[in-house]
Amino acid sequence: ETEEIIKVENLKNELEKYIGADGDYTSIVKHVELRINNEELKGIEIIDTPGLNDPIISRGEATKDFLGNCDVIFLLSYCGQFLSQEDIAFICETLPREGVKETIIIGSKFDSGVLDYHRTKEIGKAIYNSQKTYNEQARSNIEKSLATNNYSSDNLLKIKASLPPIYTSSILFNCAVKSKKNVEYSKDEKHILDRLSKQFDGMKNNDYKELLKLSGFINIQKKLKVIKDNKENIITEKNNEIISLE
Repeated sequence: ETEEIIKVENLKNELEKYIGADGDYTSIVKHVELRINNEELKGIEIIDTPGLNDPIISRGEATKDFLGNCDVIFLLSYCGQFLSQEDIAFICETLPREGVKETIIIGSKFDSGVLDYHRTKEIGKAIYNSQKTYNEQARSNIEKSLATNNYSSDNLLKIKASLPPIYTSSILFNCAVKSKKNVEYSKDEKHILDRLSKQFDGMKNNDYKELLKLSGFINIQKKLKVIKDNKENIITEKNNEIISLE
């Protein structure tokens, strides 16, 4: 029943003590709040919940319980196993019950997905064709679920209507930021960039605009702006639904 405010200098390493699977204090931490001076985030809260397959079971359950407080959900699905039946079940069975107004599907670690594509040497074509493949995979999995009648068809059609997903690579976004600030890449970042450069022609490892574009985060920023601009309408609509239920 205590709170402690800690100034974190090395966010990635120091936070592991509090939220990592093997963290010293993880077992007694309820949640961690980070306050960031970013004008784009003014007036909204972004909650990073544990995944449903979190190694600490109680955290996965906490995610389900917490969703009722959220207005918009960004659902991350790893491109290597994109929009699996588990993801579809989660969207259909959990999110609608909690009154979430919008679900945005994101294909994460897209850099790995592009590296799995070997039919071209051009980076632009590899990105386009990889996105096309994952789009088709998502639609196919939804169609299979519709055919089995395991879930509400209305819910599945809502998911289908939210396609295509947004594809992102956090590692390429980090590279973009570091490129702009002229900061050295980490070992893992260098490894990914080297692989992309060797596999594809036209890959620019130190071009901020190119890396930002490839990361997909421009599309996330655009979506956040729309949500922020529509914030009051989203909250009003949700409150009216609650009142009508009562």
